[in-house]
Amino acid sequence: MLKIGVFGGSFDPVHVGHLAIAEAALEGASLDRLLFMPVHVQPFKKGRRMAEGRHRLRMLELATAGRAAFGVTDLELRAGGVSYTVDSLRALRESLPVGSRLYFLLGADMFGMLEQWRGAEEMLREFAFIVAPRRGGEALPQDAAGGGEGGAPEMLRAEAARLKRLRGTEVVLLDMPLVDASSTEIKRRIREGEDVGGLAPPEVARYIKEHQLYVLD
Repeated sequence: MLKIGVFGGSFDPVHVGHLAIAEAALEGASLDRLLFMPVHVQPFKKGRRMAEGRHRLRMLELATAGRAAFGVTDLELRAGGVSYTVDSLRALRESLPVGSRLYFLLGADMFGMLEQWRGAEEMLREFAFIVAPRRGGEALPQDAAGGGEGGAPEMLRAEAARLKRLRGTEVVLLDMPLVDASSTEIKRRIREGEDVGGLAPPEVARYIKEHQLYVLD
């Protein structure tokens, strides 16, 4: 059985924190492959200004080029409109070999809201989840808004156990150090003419500079 991770988010831009989480998910859930999936429009952030999809997609391709287990899908960008995870997971499942298992990677804060998502009952029944720790101020996988620390480990374990008991949902909780990087900080540094070294992969930093992204954000 192939185990495929799906890492959704704005990736505006992708940063070293995203890549660290992806590596942890590969190992923690014993994945065969992990697909980065840039969103077209997030349901929770309608109207938010983002770099064009083609730029976010290309930055992901550059950031993951040296890692065979990583891939990038433009499924949500091609679909257009608001990107709902349940629709994307259905579409991805149809394109994979029969019997493949999809694991959706999300932040601890978003995990706590999962039952409120569109198609939540189907997702919890049909798909598995990988939950990454969250630093207050930015949900690392989803770049979602909100404060807090994303829930204490014991609370996450209790919630994972509850979903397993009630719905049979498989949940993998990642145990990893938080990486101090955010898309927001990258944009701030660019606006102020500062270097983004250490936050964005070098090839992504070069692409941002070449295309003058985020200068006026």
